[in-house]
Amino acid sequence: MKSAGGAKSVAILGGGLTGCCTALVLAERGARVTLFDRADSLFARTSLHNEGKIHFGYVYARDSSLATARL
Repeated sequence: MKSAGGAKSVAILGGGLTGCCTALVLAERGARVTLFDRADSLFARTSLHNEGKIHFGYVYARDSSLATARL
């Protein structure tokens, strides 16, 4: 949907790491971004329910063998 200024308007659900990074990229590309989160502030529950941890660009998705970490 385009706003009055011609920029696309985007709504993002979730103010965690992924939602905030997505919002930043879209805003840099000219979109008007609105973040919605049930918490009172951004990053308040970041990655609470994610299955892995983000570290140096890698995602460790409960890899008990540690193969991803060794890679």
